[in-house]
Amino acid sequence: MSNSLKMARLDYFTFKSQIVAYTALALMTIMFSVMGSSFITLNITVSWFAALLSMNIFAIQEKNELDRLYASLSFSLKNIIGGRYIFTFVNYALASIVTIMIGITVSFLQNRNVDYADIILGVCISLFAFSLITGIQIPIYFNLGYTKARAWCMVPYVLVMAICILSSFMDVFSSIIAGLTEHQMVLGMISLMISFISIPVSYHLSVMSYQKRR
Repeated sequence: MSNSLKMARLDYFTFKSQIVAYTALALMTIMFSVMGSSFITLNITVSWFAALLSMNIFAIQEKNELDRLYASLSFSLKNIIGGRYIFTFVNYALASIVTIMIGITVSFLQNRNVDYADIILGVCISLFAFSLITGIQIPIYFNLGYTKARAWCMVPYVLVMAICILSSFMDVFSSIIAGLTEHQMVLGMISLMISFISIPVSYHLSVMSYQKRR
């Protein structure tokens, strides 16, 4: 575990120059908050933005041929992959915390009530979306490398869009979603359960993928 944390720290220093890009997320959050968007919307925005940006670590890894560096360090394959997951989810968690703080601050400045249940539900749905997107992407990047995997890694975004479209045009999907939104606790628990299942599954797929590649 300690080596995985060291690997996550190495990923942080590798990724450090990209952190300024989160300014765009902060600006979007301020804009959406001023417009009165719900915390669910704010948190879902975090999920796709953080997933999109944090995957740039694989581009940096490939461009600078960091696989050679990793091989020279006393990190096992599982340490490398575990560290990447820790880095990715800490990245997301910090972005979520800052987004929620901005949303609460804007709500107070506009004299609007803060719906804390909405925040909790938003975090659950956001974690679900982030886990789904990155859970698919990370094993593919470890298997193919960034350049070859870019097209394939659009799949989770397409899946999320497809679900949204289906829910709009198919009565079965729309009725299910409507039923879930009426029972927010159930929706939140289902989102968390799927997230906690998908993360270890994705991790093991990444281990198998990276072993084949190396």
